[in-house]
Amino acid sequence: VRDALLHHLLVGSPSEDRLLMEKYLPGPPTDGLFYVFALAMAFQERETAKEGEVSRRKRVLSALKQTFGGRMLTVIPTKGGTHVFITLPLAEDAHLQLCRDLTRTVDHLANTCPGGMVLLAGGSGASQMDWISRSHQEALRLLAYRPADAAYAFLSTPASDDPAPLFPRDCAGTLLSLIHGDRPEDALDYVKDLLDRLRQSGCSAKAFTQG
Repeated sequence: VRDALLHHLLVGSPSEDRLLMEKYLPGPPTDGLFYVFALAMAFQERETAKEGEVSRRKRVLSALKQTFGGRMLTVIPTKGGTHVFITLPLAEDAHLQLCRDLTRTVDHLANTCPGGMVLLAGGSGASQMDWISRSHQEALRLLAYRPADAAYAFLSTPASDDPAPLFPRDCAGTLLSLIHGDRPEDALDYVKDLLDRLRQSGCSAKAFTQG
């Protein structure tokens, strides 16, 4: 029942039965915030290693569950092959420590479960369960707009409440000016520069919008 209610909250359609929510879900915390982390993973399909692929998926989930430990409320499989981890209320210091622990775990998985992709993204905190859908959407957006060369990575939102735009704020205006200018090749160079920055190792959305 609890996970079914949480799934409704994650997709932004909370149950109308407030009594069920009050019975099975944690109330607003007196200290700390709830956090949502989305996991996407894939491994190369080889006919001789299909059983190995299943094993690696289980090992990834097991390693992450162990890292979350007592800080995790639950993990829910969702459509599209992703898994969503929801934490218990965490203070800021505890959340930062969890992010450091998860970064180390994902880095370690690159060695213990190679040959695939393991991406874990965390959204910003929510002060009550009704608002975890925003954190979930932020995590999914980080997965969708991850660095082009990311294979094993932990991704998190910027520290500010307003996530950085995925492209430079003046991108459209700059590109239009170059297209209509005397040197259309400058427009092509500008687009190439944007793509090059996106492909840089470790290039985050925030770094991509600077300069």
